[in-house]
Amino acid sequence: LLMIGCEKIFKGESVLFYTVVYALTVLNSYYFAFIASILIFGFCIIRYLADRKGRKLLPLVAKFFFASLAGGLIGIGLVLPCVMNLMFTDRLSVSNELSLFFDKPYMERLFHGLLFTNTTQSDTIMGSSAVVFVFLAVLAVKAKEYPGEAAMTVLLTVSVFLVPVCSLFNAMNYPTHRWIFAQDFMYSWLVVLLFEKARSLNMVQKVLVCLLLAAFVLAEVKLTIVFFNKSALLIFAAMAGTAGLVVLGEKLPLKLYTAGMFLMLAVSCASMAMHFFGYSSYGELLMFIDAGKAWPQIGTAGGFDLLEGLETDGVRFDSNNTMIKRNSTGVLDISGYDFYNSYYNNDIDRFHNELGLNLYPWNYGYNGLNRRGSLEHLLGTKYYIQPDDSTERPPYGYGKKLSSAYEEVEKDVYALYESDYNDSYFTLFTDVVNREDYLQYTPVERELVLSQAVVLEDEASTLTPVMDGYRELGWHALPSTMGYCDEDNRIMDGIFTLELDEPYEDGDLYVYFRNMVPINPAVTDFSLFVKTEDTETAFGINGMNQALGVMMPKNHMYGGKEEFIMNLGHVDEPVEEVHVRFNEGGTYRYDQFCIYGREKKAQIGEAENLVHPASEIRWENNTLSASLDIPTDGYLFTAVPYSKGFACYIDGVKTEILKADTAFMAVPVEKGSHEIVFRYSTPWRIPGILASIMGILCVFLLKKCED
Repeated sequence: LLMIGCEKIFKGESVLFYTVVYALTVLNSYYFAFIASILIFGFCIIRYLADRKGRKLLPLVAKFFFASLAGGLIGIGLVLPCVMNLMFTDRLSVSNELSLFFDKPYMERLFHGLLFTNTTQSDTIMGSSAVVFVFLAVLAVKAKEYPGEAAMTVLLTVSVFLVPVCSLFNAMNYPTHRWIFAQDFMYSWLVVLLFEKARSLNMVQKVLVCLLLAAFVLAEVKLTIVFFNKSALLIFAAMAGTAGLVVLGEKLPLKLYTAGMFLMLAVSCASMAMHFFGYSSYGELLMFIDAGKAWPQIGTAGGFDLLEGLETDGVRFDSNNTMIKRNSTGVLDISGYDFYNSYYNNDIDRFHNELGLNLYPWNYGYNGLNRRGSLEHLLGTKYYIQPDDSTERPPYGYGKKLSSAYEEVEKDVYALYESDYNDSYFTLFTDVVNREDYLQYTPVERELVLSQAVVLEDEASTLTPVMDGYRELGWHALPSTMGYCDEDNRIMDGIFTLELDEPYEDGDLYVYFRNMVPINPAVTDFSLFVKTEDTETAFGINGMNQALGVMMPKNHMYGGKEEFIMNLGHVDEPVEEVHVRFNEGGTYRYDQFCIYGREKKAQIGEAENLVHPASEIRWENNTLSASLDIPTDGYLFTAVPYSKGFACYIDGVKTEILKADTAFMAVPVEKGSHEIVFRYSTPWRIPGILASIMGILCVFLLKKCED
């Protein structure tokens, strides 16, 4: 639709069609609209150079600019709060490096992705790929008849690289595979331009088109087998149907030909949507959108029921090794998704980093607290789910097994555990640790600090935290024929084994490292596997194990994280060795590598000492309220992300909200019984509405200028 609108402007027709479609594009994906703006600028220049008869460049550019501006203003109203929140995140820092664009395997995946979206590892839906591919074949066999279109297609393909280059000015250096839909966007111009011309192929050209498509299918036979599912069947059906329409050509009435092409576009869109919505995490994500039914749906998402009928207001759940991907999405309203997902929350991202909670490859689709018990209890984790036959126990303080159920998709049995304590969002602290003092501690020590005091920016420390809950374990590297660790903090051949100076048991085993990087600059990301038994499998069989993904800044905007803690879990029997292996061979260096023991007794004590004074916690639309019974003056820590959109009222009196523990909220409270209410109002909502009104006025102004 955007390309049709572009052609209308280029031919001197009304800009209204393009303006409305651009507004819809912004509503659908403001980030895609940003990319489209860059691409349309390139399209405008190239299109003018290819056919500038009777046209002036500056008025043409002005039309595109003002039509895009008007459409953008109309659409920005609903998404401006999200846009502004995103623009203040550290991941958009200009210090990020440019991604690698010309890595051969990477570019091969991009080519495959033009037809098979999932092979690019992208989360973008490209609906017209199969249809566009047929039109590319048509252009290939008619290149001599349409040299201008062929040359312009090559130029447009090259112009795709305008996007990542121009994006550097906004530091939005997405990995290359994210731009594959930009390429599809440009090729969509072929469908618009060659729509009727494709009907006039001669017999030789029809045969050549079919041979080109057949050659592609044969070349991709391995890929076809791998992805031979319902989605792939629809892709090939759309390609075959489009080719059939082109072959029949002028034998079909134009209306029938047009209807057939629209049907093929619909089939192609359905194939991409089937893949996108069928992918496990997104499938669950969609089911979680209805916040009012989110909790029951989590229990039934895989065909089993664990959470139905449980008290859910003011508490969270967490999971380990389950089919539930972004589990926190299922918790009502702002209590879940915004907490666990640091993609849109800069403070949460910092909270993760400061505690070494960077365990998963993408580092933003955050899934759990790595079984670190004191954090689970502090942040209101009431329920915990994990495989029923797991050799790993749930975190300390989750000893009540409520039920277990069979999950039909993953064919596994999951168990539900409940906290031994009265966990909720609200925790009372009488002591404060200043944020600057807090940052002087190691990530392991910060975990202990959070269980003893609330961390505030503008308050002086009133407590020197007790650091008896952990100890660093001595270790030395063992010689090996496969790989080793030398005295210069280098790991050779991507593997090594270390031996503890003394066997460790009766607690959690933490592996901590800082600034682990590959020596080879071509390695843009790597996975690290750590286990306590030397087994053949990557993750171990009976031994405790953990895996994480690390990304370099040049590979991903979430790269560049330096500190990681891997919780290997409970140690019931003495552990003497730890095995470390990288998925990529070669040499790695690190600044610090430590093994810590987190004592069982200390973790249980930390959970027992937390004071949760709230009852009758209620979630309503944009409102969180509770009844409080405060035993002594202090600060009420609230495990809900801090936002300027919140206002707090205690017994009807507005109270200042303090940013606590890097990312959450706290309010001063006095001894006694109180009623507390947090109300949320979306920031940037009014400016967004005003922008939309301005956009509508601009449309009328554009129309008047045209008239």
